[in-house]
Amino acid sequence: MVCLSYVSIIASSVATDKTSKLGEILIVMVDAKEQLFGKIMSIYLLLGGQMLIYLLFFKIYGESTGSRFLIELFAKTPSWLLVYVVLDTIVAIFISLIWTTEFASYINDESQIPAAIIPVMLLIGTGAVVAIFFNSPVYFSSGISTMRVYINVILVVPPIGSLLFPTLLAEKSVTYWEALLNLVLELLITTAIFRKSVKQYREGMLSKKIGSPMFRAFSMNSREKYK
Repeated sequence: MVCLSYVSIIASSVATDKTSKLGEILIVMVDAKEQLFGKIMSIYLLLGGQMLIYLLFFKIYGESTGSRFLIELFAKTPSWLLVYVVLDTIVAIFISLIWTTEFASYINDESQIPAAIIPVMLLIGTGAVVAIFFNSPVYFSSGISTMRVYINVILVVPPIGSLLFPTLLAEKSVTYWEALLNLVLELLITTAIFRKSVKQYREGMLSKKIGSPMFRAFSMNSREKYK
């Protein structure tokens, strides 16, 4: 849900730049990689600010607003699990924002913003469904097995691992080091996707063709792969 909330914000930002022709000017003045990274970092700053407000609210008004349960829950949660969840959330948001900027850069009208958000929603939803399917002790209670190795390979694909591993770690179905390795591999894959997305973003911001943002983004991916 956090991913979907911030996906709509960055989609609107990219769409505004594209439809107002500001994007073309910015591409000339600032490299696409710096633009893309700056937009993503601004979302992280917004998220950090909101989390700080929530923490202050719980600290000051927690007991009087019935939020004592949440405070006790955080107090009982192991610190290493909280750290992992925060890092995992950062990676999950990162991949969601990257995909959104790819689609949003091909928008020619602000009415097409949902067309840039829906594909990411479907990807996150698919990851959630797969995560629920694999969230069973039978896959992780038998030690090292062919099935467990296979599942760990599947869970490296973002955002499936990001959605599942915090729960598995909390239930002690996987070890902390196993979850950390998955997070590092996800981050490496996400970084590779980000590098490719820079070309997508530049192409989309300069493109004036009319059509579905989703199909045009996939079409660009196919051409790059063919080359």
